[in-house]
Amino acid sequence: MVPSAVLDACVLCLGSYLRSVVDPATVSRTVASIDDEGLVERSRQGEFLDVDRPGLLRRWAQDYRVFSRGRSVALDVPRPATAIHRLVREADTSATFTTSVALRAWLPEDILRITELSQVVVYTAEVETIDHALRARPVSLARASLLLVTDAPAPRVAHDDPSWRPIVSVARAIVDLMSSRGRGAEEAEQLLTVLAERDPRWR
Repeated sequence: MVPSAVLDACVLCLGSYLRSVVDPATVSRTVASIDDEGLVERSRQGEFLDVDRPGLLRRWAQDYRVFSRGRSVALDVPRPATAIHRLVREADTSATFTTSVALRAWLPEDILRITELSQVVVYTAEVETIDHALRARPVSLARASLLLVTDAPAPRVAHDDPSWRPIVSVARAIVDLMSSRGRGAEEAEQLLTVLAERDPRWR
């Protein structure tokens, strides 16, 4: 499994950060692996020159299992997803949104979303607080309108539109979508397509 911190760094082409977030042995093995797979281009000195961003994110998603029982809490809230998003923000200011909510933040406004917002997924340590505030009931992962991810913390990133804050980075949003149920993989590919059209580094 490729450590998420390493891949976040690779996607951002930050070699120095990559070396600082995990132990040197793990970095060495990971870099060798993604280098062998042709996902990065490096200089003779080992510096990152280019990154296959879509390929690297797909590689990350292959081993990503954060959306599973024991690592997340599946809840049903009898409200529209937009209302759930607002209520979670009010109940837990430390929560960080991902998947379809983050997709809507990162996609340009002129791009039609391929799906309606039907599920809210959030990284949080305040499960009981949110559960109590929203009066939710536990359900299966497939039926959840709200998924609280408790296992892996996700760094927040800035966004120009305060109505979407706080959200995960665009790279983490794509990986989370690829790893989610339903049409998440399609949403991830839509975002990758839009990014590639507007930024050659995503091709």
